[in-house]
Amino acid sequence: MVNYCQKYFNKDIDDLKISDLKKFFEKEQTESATIEFKSGSGEKLDKGIIKCKESICSFLNTEGGIIIWGAPKEVKVEDARKVCQGQLTYLKKDFKKDQLVNIVTDKISRMPTGIRVCPLRNEKSYLYVFEIQESWGKPHQFDGKYWIRLDGQNRPAPHWLVEALIKQIQYPIIQGYISLQKAFVLKGNYRLEFRVHFLNNSSLPNEENFEFKVRFPEDCRLTEYPSGIEYKGEFQTFPYGRQSSRKFMVEVPQRNQVIDILLFYSGKHSPLKYCKYQVELGESISDTKNCLQTITDNILLSDYHESLGKNLFDDLKTLLDK
Repeated sequence: MVNYCQKYFNKDIDDLKISDLKKFFEKEQTESATIEFKSGSGEKLDKGIIKCKESICSFLNTEGGIIIWGAPKEVKVEDARKVCQGQLTYLKKDFKKDQLVNIVTDKISRMPTGIRVCPLRNEKSYLYVFEIQESWGKPHQFDGKYWIRLDGQNRPAPHWLVEALIKQIQYPIIQGYISLQKAFVLKGNYRLEFRVHFLNNSSLPNEENFEFKVRFPEDCRLTEYPSGIEYKGEFQTFPYGRQSSRKFMVEVPQRNQVIDILLFYSGKHSPLKYCKYQVELGESISDTKNCLQTITDNILLSDYHESLGKNLFDDLKTLLDK
């Protein structure tokens, strides 16, 4: 599960405040594949609900994302970009959380899951933030159309793409992340206690022979395995809804002020995924929440290679040239 609110606002959707949205829109903001802005004024409520349904359907069928209903009105700037900035445009209608989820998912088929909503109140006006996860049961349709998110816009999917979605290869949706539990100095070195977490979000199929590896810089060492710079683990079975975690301690020379941590994991049915974290050490070491930063979050290793313009043959060539 991707925490999009954490990505954009650095907090969970349930912790959002009106002040977070005001601060967000102090700067120019543009829509993308994973965020959409809807004005709360200027159109009838029923039409706004229909537009929300199209957007939710689009996010379900692509990679998920956030909808802000009550965002500033979109304007064009000199380079023809459309941006949102400034005053929020609140709605007058007070929806309860469950009521709004039921309204915006009505007539979307298949029945979607993985939708969260945060109602925010400003005196007698309201703003709504939706967080949608990419659907395991896609494709979904609304109003007889399969909607997708393309170039920051909602569009009806072409026939070939609908066919591809229907025939998509299904594998367990595993999410992994690392948290820093404790950090202190002992005998001239940093001691960092980490916990690596995994969650299986997919109802079918269950995962088997799940393995993971956490890699550190060469001058670090695991306290349980003094000669190793990798922490490894495995689970024989990993069913839907299961949350698993492992704890380990790393010793880091105090001369290091920043270290990178890499997390790799895969299973019998799921492809190799990759996460990258950075730990900033020094005087703020006791602030464990802020000294661990996510650089790359739960992406397929193949997608990571593609983003670098590389492939596995490049890696093989590098190894052979050594």
